[in-house]
Amino acid sequence: MIRANSGNYFKIRQCLNQWQQEAVCKAAKAEITRYADDWNRRIAAGLPAFDEAVFPLALAADALVNVSDIIEKQLVSHEKAQYLIKSYLQSKTCEEVIAKGLSDNQLRMYIHLVCLTVMNIMAENIYCEEVSQSWLQNICPACGSAPALAYYDDNGKRKLVCGTCITHWQFKRLGCAVCDEENHNNIQIVKCGNDFPGWSVQVCKTCYSYLKVADLRELDQTPDWIVANVSTLPMDFTAEKWLSENF
Repeated sequence: MIRANSGNYFKIRQCLNQWQQEAVCKAAKAEITRYADDWNRRIAAGLPAFDEAVFPLALAADALVNVSDIIEKQLVSHEKAQYLIKSYLQSKTCEEVIAKGLSDNQLRMYIHLVCLTVMNIMAENIYCEEVSQSWLQNICPACGSAPALAYYDDNGKRKLVCGTCITHWQFKRLGCAVCDEENHNNIQIVKCGNDFPGWSVQVCKTCYSYLKVADLRELDQTPDWIVANVSTLPMDFTAEKWLSENF
């Protein structure tokens, strides 16, 4: 049965990156593109592209089977993989799996990364850069989720990164990406010392939210955003500490 621990996180990401290059995944991408025109029309109308629970369950199951085979050296059937992913998406506890020694949190780490990867594949294949430039909202134009990160590109433009499908979209350079506060006096920039060069946290004094921000002009390479959201967790603690001490 699948096992997991925190040390497996980056192994899972590497495995999923490789899986995305395989033939079965490429074939699925071609199938997904048939929805592209409809989804881009929704974006142009100011609506997130995904208008229903359109999730390629079979593709996600293939990814989970692949991960368990390579990392755990044990096969999980496609039927079992689909059952586990369905249960995860419906926020159900998989008692049958947990009874065999896998905690709910461990199972969720595997499936969460699989679902993130598959959602990213969907977004990549329907996302139109030209259409997205007119998108001014603080939710993802692909799936409607909130941003998890932000960054300044090489031209100094700020872009938000979706926490679900990792879509990037341009957003106004200044202000809170949660409550839309535009008064710069109400936005505190918190640095995290030398541990995270090129990164900062933008804390809003109005709604008490915060956003981790990378400046690509100061980084050697563009981060893997899924990994970055986890590897920068100490920045979350820094932001929360600042909020607790000042409010």
